[in-house]
Amino acid sequence: MTTPMLVDTNILVYAAGRGEDDPKGARARTVLVENHADLAFSTQVIQETYVNLLKRVGYSVSEARGFLAGLETFPLILVTRPIIYRGIAISDRYQLSFWDSVLVATADEAGCRTLLTEDLQDGLRIGGVTVRNPFVA
Repeated sequence: MTTPMLVDTNILVYAAGRGEDDPKGARARTVLVENHADLAFSTQVIQETYVNLLKRVGYSVSEARGFLAGLETFPLILVTRPIIYRGIAISDRYQLSFWDSVLVATADEAGCRTLLTEDLQDGLRIGGVTVRNPFVA
């Protein structure tokens, strides 16, 4: 495995969507397949994905658990107290949302050089992390 890429919740939620003709869902699935060997997830992302699968996608508890079970072979990065405090500092310095800032801090702490998300500007660099929006043409 090369340096892992941290995947944000929105990529997983799009990939899990029920609409087969949804372009973002198709793109998200392609990105996950093409980068399969290099993906990592954080505890924050797993938790947010579960909630969004139930509320936004309409999965049952069993379906959501099954989707998450499919991610068990990937590295899971624990969001620790120092990461949370670093996220607060990033949020303050860059004027980003707390949750996005914790994700950046998590990626950097884990040695992930790429954060896949649509929530931040494509190409943004913070610390050793570069944001990549897979939906940007």
